[in-house]
Amino acid sequence: MKLKAIYSIAMASAVALSVLVFPSLSNAQSSSKWKGIITREGEVTVVHNPKVPMYKDEILRLNEQLAIGGSKASEPYSLAAVKSLAVDDTGTIFVLDEKDIVIKMFDKSGKFIKSFGQKGQGPGDLNSPSRITFDRTKRILVVRNGPLGLSLFERDGAFLKTIVTEDIKASHNAVFDTQGRLCINRIRVQDMEHRWDVLKKYDSEITTAVEMKSIPIGSPYNVVAPMVAWTIDRKDNIVFGYPQKYEIEIIDSQGKTIKKIRRDYDPIEVGPEMKERNEKALKESRLPAEIASKIFLSKYHSAYANFLVDEANRLFVANWKQKERDYFYDVFDENGRYLAEVLLPHRSILFEGGKLYTCETDQEDYPVIKRYDVTWNLK
Repeated sequence: MKLKAIYSIAMASAVALSVLVFPSLSNAQSSSKWKGIITREGEVTVVHNPKVPMYKDEILRLNEQLAIGGSKASEPYSLAAVKSLAVDDTGTIFVLDEKDIVIKMFDKSGKFIKSFGQKGQGPGDLNSPSRITFDRTKRILVVRNGPLGLSLFERDGAFLKTIVTEDIKASHNAVFDTQGRLCINRIRVQDMEHRWDVLKKYDSEITTAVEMKSIPIGSPYNVVAPMVAWTIDRKDNIVFGYPQKYEIEIIDSQGKTIKKIRRDYDPIEVGPEMKERNEKALKESRLPAEIASKIFLSKYHSAYANFLVDEANRLFVANWKQKERDYFYDVFDENGRYLAEVLLPHRSILFEGGKLYTCETDQEDYPVIKRYDVTWNLK
């Protein structure tokens, strides 16, 4: 329970990265040759990137196409507390509303289709749902469903089955690859000072799991301690990093590290706003004094925060820099070269069908789901 309380403070204090209006990015851009170097460490290719990207000007244009929700929306278009969203290959949008405990479906034009799921403990019910994603076939909606494990639904909302193991129930993230193999990560705890973030991969029958990575992680009392980031790219590689330093591993489907991406960088100092949020969260937490006294913020953020991957297998790495509420991402091409730093809307969730989907808030702080058309200028 103490770990959960501390984790809650960390989440309340940290700026939500995964949740983003937006000045359009682009115009003409100037390019230069890549100035990094490539070396080998045994059988692993290591791509060393400098601080400065290949493209100094904006290379990405976002044009808003669709908005759902906001303060003026009425049922069924109003959204209470958007926890997560997913998009299938037809452009249908699935929104997990944490407050209403329901999943809403909207077609690609933004028209409401239906809602499904309800709070409960039975088959097809939702119990502390935290994330929705599609498997790589785009046919099965996967709900990370708290103590119920993973709940699987057809994309018409029909319930299929539940997958439950102790690892899955305790997982922080769960993603299927194109072969139906499930990757999860969870925290393994010996005591408050000895913890590991463990990444496992199950076979397609979800019967046998192989441990892919096990990383000792920092103090649970440090609100801005590095946290493992990972995802699966469009080729079933695992993109994995523990941002004590700016290094990202690319692990193939057999569990072999095939590439490391490194970048020179200047660490970002923790700002006064986050310190104020931390103090407020501590006061509201009612933690015992002996625990509260141990909680602190280190001087600097970790090297990066989280990952997004687009359909060209470009890797977007959130780097903690902000412009108002929006966040900057370092963009790397499929070969690991540092292309550019781009600004994305607050809570950019995923790329699908040449679009970027986000969860933002309007001026009155009501949730708004937005879709942007994405245009690249990489000449």
